Order: sequence, then structure tokens, then C-alpha cells
Amino acid sequence: MKSLARYVIISLIAGAACLPASLPAQGNLSFQVFYDNLSPHGYWVDYPNYGYVWIPNTGPDFIPYATAGYWAMTSYGWTWVSNYSWGWAPFHYGRWWYDSFYGWFWVPDNVWGPAWVIWRTSPGYYGWAPLGPNISITFAMGGGYIPPVDYWCYAPSEYLGRPDINNYYGPRKSTSDFINTSSVINNTYVDNRSQASYIAGPKQDDVEKATGKSIKTLAIKEHTQPTQEVKNNVLQLYRPVVSKEASDKAKPAKVSDKKDVPPVSERKDGVLLQNNEQPDKESGKKKPVQKAEDRVRSVPQGATEQNKNIQRKPVEQPRTTEKTPVKAVEPSREQKSQQQKQQTERQPHVPVPAPQQIPKQETQKAVAPSEHQINRPVEQNINPPVIPPPVQQQPPPPPPRMDNPPPARPVPPRQDAPGRPH
Repeated sequence: MKSLARYVIISLIAGAACLPASLPAQGNLSFQVFYDNLSPHGYWVDYPNYGYVWIPNTGPDFIPYATAGYWAMTSYGWTWVSNYSWGWAPFHYGRWWYDSFYGWFWVPDNVWGPAWVIWRTSPGYYGWAPLGPNISITFAMGGGYIPPVDYWCYAPSEYLGRPDINNYYGPRKSTSDFINTSSVINNTYVDNRSQASYIAGPKQDDVEKATGKSIKTLAIKEHTQPTQEVKNNVLQLYRPVVSKEASDKAKPAKVSDKKDVPPVSERKDGVLLQNNEQPDKESGKKKPVQKAEDRVRSVPQGATEQNKNIQRKPVEQPRTTEKTPVKAVEPSREQKSQQQKQQTERQPHVPVPAPQQIPKQETQKAVAPSEHQINRPVEQNINPPVIPPPVQQQPPPPPPRMDNPPPARPVPPRQDAPGRPH
């Protein structure tokens, strides 16, 4: 009997030693773990067809799996490492969708994954987009799921795995061209522990060929608190086991109405993890996260690492010493009069010649024509006045002919003046 009991104890100890050290904490947790931990960072609303969904308190430039984070290679494939303190939940559980008023909202689910996205590849680029609610991996990889164009984000292949990949996203206006020249990446990872399948993304060998260097694989370690962080090539994150059956009675402490939620155009970006700083992959130092409006820009494919890592030193400004101004003392009236008297005595009297008056010559200035006069069009009389023709004067009619003219008047004889000889 004692030997049997000893055998059972030894078997239990050996079985416990064989369990993976990375198993998440067991328990019948419900969606309440999401409701309680995400409430301070957003709004819970009752959305049609999806139930309770979470709206992050982020600005209009927020995009899931693109803003404030980067991709890291783990044993599960490409895993999204978020710089938001709440990034452990909505980027590894559930699905994302977009609403014109609310913006991006998250639908909870109970299955953990490295990232719930679909991947595509084109010459020199990798692209990804969030999976929508109720979209299975089989359906998405089979080509049946076509996310909208605005859901996609893509970057050059050589920048995948960099913490500052958000600085090299391609321009949004070229997304359609990228989709038309790309194909779906059919690469999955099957987790035998949870019997779940994940979309692993691009193969590690292909990324190493594009980057020209080896890609480090981060180990995943369980975190006891709702957070995630990378330390010494280890990704520590909180990933509890959540049960859907235990979530029937779960409910957010506060459910907001639509009137209580500001539209996405009026919201600002939320607080990032570690005071808006993210670790640099090469140096290990922390650096500020770039703003969302500055993150989208294209980089030539032939850009070298040397040009990208140039550090410009700030120009040192010359130091100036400030002196305390001395307040001037105004002299008295007696001192002013005495100073004026001394100045007049020191200066010799020099007669000043009278200025010569130069007669002014009247010059007629040429008046330049104004712009209005230069550009003034010649007025043309389209309808000239009608001038009547001159009236021709007819000659007077001849006098009437007389058949019986009057008798001629007799001429009296000439009489000589008296006293005048003949």
C-alpha cells in the first residue's frame, strides 16, 4: 500500500514537471476581465449584432496593428507588440471593425492569438489588415474575406521587425495598387496545447533574406498583471484563459449611450505605455513614439541603413551674459544750464554763410499713362447713328411765257443842260 502511494506521488510530480512553463494561469475567467480593465481607456457601448463592444479613447488616426506598436517574431509567428498599456487584450483577443461615428471598435472573444490579421505580399512589400468579427482563419486565407482598402497597412519588406516600422508605412493613396499586385500569405501555426490555429504571417527565412540579417525570436513569458513588455528578448504579457460560458452574466460597469461618446473626429490619442516611449531594437534605449500624422511616408526601396541611422547633433547656441542696466540720474536745472554754458564757451564762433538760392527750374513731368488707360480697349460704335442724305435743291422754275408782251416804255429825248455848247 505504501509503495502504491509512493508511486502515485512520484507520478504526479513527474507529470507536473513535464507541463510547459509558459502555460497561462488557469481559471474560469469571463469577459468581465476585459470589461473592468478596458473601461478606464475607452467606452463600452451596446452595438447591434455584436453586443458590448469597446471604443478606445484614441484619435482619428488610430489604426489597429499599425499605431503605436511593431511586429516581433515569436514561436507563434509574427506577434504584435503594442505600446498601449491596454494592448494585451484587444490585439490578442477578439476582432476589430470600423464605424463612421465611433471609429474603430473592438468585439471581445475568448481565444488568444499573436495577432488577428490577414497578411499579403507583393514585390518588396508586406501588408496586413485586421480580421473582422466572426471571420475564421480558413475563410480569410481562402480568399473569401476582402477587407476594405482603408483597413490595409503595408511597409517595405526590409523594415519588418523594426520597432520604428511606423516611420516607413506606405502612402494610403497607393494601397489599391499594392492590393492588386499582391497575394495572400498562407502560413499558419497550430498550437497543440490550445488546439488553436494562428496566421503566422511571412516566413522567417523570407524576411531574413529581405533584411539581410538574422531575425531574433522572442520567447513569451506569462505576466501576472494586465500588461505587456519586452525585456532581454523576452515578451512578457498577460493572456488569461477566458470562458464564453462564464461570460453570459458578465456586463460592463458602465454602458455609454451614443450621445455620451464623442465622435472619432473630436477624440485625442490615448496614453501610451512608458510615457510615450518604445524600446529601440538595436541600442535597447527608449525613444519617443512618432505622432500618428507623421507616421505615413514612403521610403525608397534602395535606402541604406547608413543614411537612416545618421544622428544630427543640435547646433549649440552662443551663450550671452546679461548685464544689469544702470539707471541714469537726471541732472538738475542748474547743472543743465552750467553744462550748456560750458559747451558754448568751448566752441568757437564760426560764421555760417548764407545758403545760395538756386532758382528752381520748372520741369514738366511726363505723366505716364495709367494701367487703365493702357489696357483700355478702343471703343467701337457698333450701331452708328443714321445720317440722312443731303437734300438736293431744285433750280427755280423759269418765268411764265407771255404771248402778248406789254408795250415797251418810251425813252424820253435827251435834253442838254442850259449853257452847255453842243
